[in-house]
Amino acid sequence: MSAHTLRTAPPVQQAAEPDSLAFRGPNRRGHHRFPLIRASKVYRPASSTFVPARTVNLSVGGALVEAASARPFEVGEVVEIGVALRGAALVREPAMVEAVVVRVSPAQGDRQAVALRYLNPHHPAPRAA
Repeated sequence: MSAHTLRTAPPVQQAAEPDSLAFRGPNRRGHHRFPLIRASKVYRPASSTFVPARTVNLSVGGALVEAASARPFEVGEVVEIGVALRGAALVREPAMVEAVVVRVSPAQGDRQAVALRYLNPHHPAPRAA
């Protein structure tokens, strides 16, 4: 596979229509979410780019981030997410966790809400302290 090939995960269902940068509809999450706003970044392997983001909430199974990207995220796109810990501005590579995009809100300017599900249940989820 070339470095610019979009890698996708198995298909997932589209979510209910988003409201602003939040999602409406039934809560189908299997884990409790914790509201937490922290600097983060999303790595997009298909384009070898990092996208600045901030968390909206985290759980053991995934995260909701607000990402600043002119290029829309795609449901099924595999990415890596890192969350800055203890107020640090940088996220080190070992702190990155592989995830799949499960929902995306339409972009508002260059911002989009991106719901992620972690792919490796054996890798610890990003923790913020």
